[in-house]
Amino acid sequence: MSEDLSTVDFDCKILGKNSTLKIKTDLTWGETQDLLSRSVTMTETGAKDFQFNIFCDILLTKTIVSGLPFPPTNMVKMKNLPMSEVSVILGEIMRIIPLESYFNNLGMSQELTPKT
Repeated sequence: MSEDLSTVDFDCKILGKNSTLKIKTDLTWGETQDLLSRSVTMTETGAKDFQFNIFCDILLTKTIVSGLPFPPTNMVKMKNLPMSEVSVILGEIMRIIPLESYFNNLGMSQELTPKT
């Protein structure tokens, strides 16, 4: 664990090499608003459409503080990471930051579900 209470250290693989990511344990209200406004769109019928890929991209850039071999905001390099590595990182972020409970608190649980 990191000494900073607002981050945790997470050991994982990045491009096949051992790495320790520093991950934020909470988002600010502004970061959450940005995440929602950019990943939830309205369809022509007025229904809310959850854009899971955009949600994941934004979540990665807003929660990873350090530990990547490039800035976490570099989406070109982020998108070139193996899915096997990124899925582990996203899983840890979702475990650390209880976004589902945040959205439930806001009455938004039904609106933020991936389309199957």
